[in-house]
Amino acid sequence: MALMTYRRDAKLRRSEWLYRLYQQFYENDRFDPVRRILDYEPEEEIRQLSTDIDNMDGTDLHEAFVDYLNFFEFIAVQLKNKNIRRDEVLDMFDYYIRRLADHAFVVKYMRDYGYENLDHLVTSLAAKK
Repeated sequence: MALMTYRRDAKLRRSEWLYRLYQQFYENDRFDPVRRILDYEPEEEIRQLSTDIDNMDGTDLHEAFVDYLNFFEFIAVQLKNKNIRRDEVLDMFDYYIRRLADHAFVVKYMRDYGYENLDHLVTSLAAKK
């Protein structure tokens, strides 16, 4: 009985955790500018983001990009530590994680600036296309 209660509570905690991640990403507009640029690739804006990153200008857009990557790095760390399950992450964020691999400047940034867990996650998903 104690094991069943533990499993039920653990599932409930994971569900609450995932709901908070969902809210942060989808219901909060914090990530919208970068998400929109990486998803729709408006030519001028994607070029500006890439330039800001290359120049390390510390612009608002560059900082928003770093926040975006930090969000997914946090998820990748939680996945690595088995605090959340891969299928749960992919059910909610698969598309946006895969989109990171579609931009060479994003992949380079992840590799150059210590996003090892996210890079591993992105690479493993890209290999399964």
